[in-house]
Amino acid sequence: MNMQKGFTLVELLSIVVLMAIITVITVPAYEHYEREAKLQEAFSTLLTLQSKEDQYWTDRHGRKHSGCAIGLLAANTEHFMFTCSVDKRRKGYLITANGQDDLLNYNFTIDQNGRMVTTGFPGAPKLPVSCWLDTPGSCA
Repeated sequence: MNMQKGFTLVELLSIVVLMAIITVITVPAYEHYEREAKLQEAFSTLLTLQSKEDQYWTDRHGRKHSGCAIGLLAANTEHFMFTCSVDKRRKGYLITANGQDDLLNYNFTIDQNGRMVTTGFPGAPKLPVSCWLDTPGSCA
């Protein structure tokens, strides 16, 4: 009895097609998950910076003359750069997260009243939005 070993062309093509289908389904889902994790990093850092700025106000009953009290350079992350500005009367502030590299056009802000605004988000139909978006039509 002569037994052949190996796979037929149909079996190999079936496996290639199955792998292609799995890849088409999983890669976009993973990319979305990865982007969402990076955005959560920005949201968390913005809330931390807001808390620190508010604590400075509570401790000293005012804002710094030269701008925000928080140390922004230490707050910068791999994917976001943070800036802070104080209004002329030193009553309010605006902290901004600007995306870097693959998150270049993602921008979020928070002010002294806790207003969270998305000012940049690729694919979002209308900006600014009065919340932090994590997908083009959904608030975090």
